[in-house]
Amino acid sequence: MMVSSIETTLRDVKRRMRGLFAQERSAANAESFLDGLLGDERRKTGWMRAEAAILKMDYAGRARAMCLA
Repeated sequence: MMVSSIETTLRDVKRRMRGLFAQERSAANAESFLDGLLGDERRKTGWMRAEAAILKMDYAGRARAMCLA
């Protein structure tokens, strides 16, 4: 039951946070950042989080991310 409550609260926080950003892309990035902070990764350095995010993408997403680097 506690996990359900935490998930509900996190969804609510993300919903409210979306209104703070003018662009959908910025809101999605903020949500991803929040997910990364609360994720299972032991160390939360920028490079480690970026690598973990890329590994979760499909092939096309990885290709786009690598082009931006």
